[in-house]
Order: sequence, then structure tokens, then C-alpha cells
Amino acid sequence: MEDGSSSLLGIIISWIPMVLMLGVFGYFVMKLVRVQRGSVAALEAIAQKLSDIDARLANNPAQPSPPDRS
Repeated sequence: MEDGSSSLLGIIISWIPMVLMLGVFGYFVMKLVRVQRGSVAALEAIAQKLSDIDARLANNPAQPSPPDRS
């Protein structure tokens, strides 16, 4: 009886580092996904602003600057 329980305990103890490594790996993967979502949202906001500027310039083209009077 003692032999079976000690081998089960040994198996559990030997798997603890692997489970911890998987947990740390999962934590960093999820953190990376959150950062990536944030950067995609920021890039989409920048693209929207640039398209708004482009639309305004297309509707109201820039006037040529007056000649320089030196």
C-alpha cells in the first residue's frame, strides 16, 4: 500500500515543474495577444484619421502659395 501511494506522490511531484512552465507560457501568450489587440486598435485609429485627412484634401485641394516678395 505504501509503495503505490509513494509512486503516485512521486509522479505528481515530478509533473509540478511542467505544469508551472505551461502556466507561465500560457500567461505570456495571453499577455502578447492583449498587447497585439491594442496595437491593432491603435493602427486602425491612425488609418481612420489618415483617411479622414485624405478625404478632406480631396474635397478641398490646397491652394498654391502666393509668390515670395523679397
